[in-house]
Amino acid sequence: MVRKFDALNYALLFILTAIFILPLLYVLFLSLSDSFLIANGTFQFLPIGINFKAYSVIFQYDAVWTGYRNSILYAASGTLLTLVLCSLPGYVLSVHEFRHKRLFTVFFSITMFFSGGIIPTFLVISNLGLLDSIWSIIIIPALSAWNIILFRTNFKQIPCSLTESAKMDGAGHFWIFARIVAPLSKPVFAVLSIFSIVGFWNSYFTALLYLSSPEKQPLMILLRKLVIVGNVRGETESIIVQFGQTISGLGMERAMKAAVIICSILPIVMVYPFMQKYLAKGIMIGAIRG
Repeated sequence: MVRKFDALNYALLFILTAIFILPLLYVLFLSLSDSFLIANGTFQFLPIGINFKAYSVIFQYDAVWTGYRNSILYAASGTLLTLVLCSLPGYVLSVHEFRHKRLFTVFFSITMFFSGGIIPTFLVISNLGLLDSIWSIIIIPALSAWNIILFRTNFKQIPCSLTESAKMDGAGHFWIFARIVAPLSKPVFAVLSIFSIVGFWNSYFTALLYLSSPEKQPLMILLRKLVIVGNVRGETESIIVQFGQTISGLGMERAMKAAVIICSILPIVMVYPFMQKYLAKGIMIGAIRG
């Protein structure tokens, strides 16, 4: 019975892995294939006429490098701000002598189910003078009630004897948080860092709403313009026209779209191996204690 259960698990994992991996391999092989063979329908799945023309073309344009720079800036600064703004309230809510922690926990939880909406949020950002600035991209997602509760749950699992002994030695809450709580909570910091980096890197809707200057837009805006150019006309046509002046043809257009997709997901894929040792422990944060 156990062997059958294990076999079923392996089969399901294999199917899920194939569902996730095969589309990525298809896009990768498409970006590496010859544009003429793509245009005439020869390409099906495996790469044919392997070359890097699509990558050499897209990296000739400053918009790609500018998008990379902006995405890295937004992801790095947004993740740092998220960890600071969410870990500190999480620690306060985990302190036993704080009398109103239940009230504030309920207050933060309510914001998980109700939001102000797009238009009121846009008006707030506009009235604060944050339009077309980095703060409009990172400040809204940085203070997350879900992350605060995860931090609080993790901090409550730290033995009280450690913090109490530090208080008896005259340590304050900032010292306890920096020297005891934070070092013992590396898994939760690592996991939420990954989630935050992925969220900021893949986010394009907030940039679409709040950023009007092309030199401040992240890579995902450029990716959106390229991928949906077949359905949306206007400003996106200028990008394809620029690319088409270098190497024309429908096949190269498809190859370049695939190349931009690969370039946009590659940095995120490279982050996971460095955080792998924390994922198994940190992913169970909220399942231990409420």
